[in-house]
Amino acid sequence: MKFKFCILIPLLLLGLMSSAEENKTLKIVYLDGQEAAHALSVIGRIEFSEDSLFLVSNEGAVLGREHRDVVQKLVFVTDDTPSAITEVKTDLSVQIYPNPVLQTLTVKGAKVNETIRIYSLNGNLVVSSIVYDEQTIMDVSGLPAGQYILQVNTQVMKLIKQ
Repeated sequence: MKFKFCILIPLLLLGLMSSAEENKTLKIVYLDGQEAAHALSVIGRIEFSEDSLFLVSNEGAVLGREHRDVVQKLVFVTDDTPSAITEVKTDLSVQIYPNPVLQTLTVKGAKVNETIRIYSLNGNLVVSSIVYDEQTIMDVSGLPAGQYILQVNTQVMKLIKQ
């Protein structure tokens, strides 16, 4: 049985980058223990196909390709604090807007009873909500301005709070 899935992890949105973004990296850890590091400032998104992982720039250029069967995990490193994503699967059904967000975030396409989680870049869970309808409105006005990772089921997206 063949599965095709793709994950988009937007890493740059609307060109909003702080100078601290330059030392944030994505590490790819291979099954043999070797690692490759990539600056998040040049990666627009990460896409997974049936057998490959693609690093794609904001302009859509493929920066690199890895075979999924040799990748052990992805690690986001910020301020020398790693945050590992060890399993990534998705169906691309969830949309979030506006992004960047000021007060309320709309999450559309999540299934009823799924959990929406927002993590800080160092891996701490900061907001969690259960989906009750296909379109969920979340109040994020209490979050400090900055970058976050939003997870719905196995779909992961970058969220920017103004």
